[in-house]
Amino acid sequence: MVTSLVARFAAVLAVAATLGCGVWRSDDPPSVVVLGADYSGILEGSRQVFETLATGGVTPVTPATARLVGPTYGVAFDAVGTSRHFDGTVFAQAAYGLLPEDVSRDSRGEHRAAEGHELVLAHVPADQHLPEPERGYSTLFTSWQVEVGGTVRPLVHGNDRNTIAAGSIVVVSVPIGAEARLGATVDGRTRWVSLRTGRPQ
Repeated sequence: MVTSLVARFAAVLAVAATLGCGVWRSDDPPSVVVLGADYSGILEGSRQVFETLATGGVTPVTPATARLVGPTYGVAFDAVGTSRHFDGTVFAQAAYGLLPEDVSRDSRGEHRAAEGHELVLAHVPADQHLPEPERGYSTLFTSWQVEVGGTVRPLVHGNDRNTIAAGSIVVVSVPIGAEARLGATVDGRTRWVSLRTGRPQ
């Protein structure tokens, strides 16, 4: 009886494998993840992690000039770059602080920009303090915003990381070639810095 049940189960598995349904093959690649056209967020990682993510190229910039400082906020960058896709494991590590072995199979697939879009990235030096705000250091600023194509929106959404700190990586999805600016509004005044060049605007 047991032998008969085992034989039947083996037969079912064989049929499912032949039809390509119901059985997961370990050699199947993880699914591709497409980031939304309006994706933006704050990742975290070293300069090496940043350069791994910025597959479209990296441009070093000088934190002394590539910065945005206002009454209650301050940020500086040491590199900017672009990408059309991220390695899923590296992205999960930078986005959620996971160890490589803790990244699920579904999250290991390539993470791609939406059709007709690219990802603009800017890295905050991991070994330096943020620039001092005009009113002195206090709590970390949480109301960052981005501007793409004339549309302003919050940098982060929901329960995502909402503070920029040493080692942060700012990521914004934009139409290919479009400008992306990081900004902050305090006391009715908004100031901006280009995420493509690091230049204040």
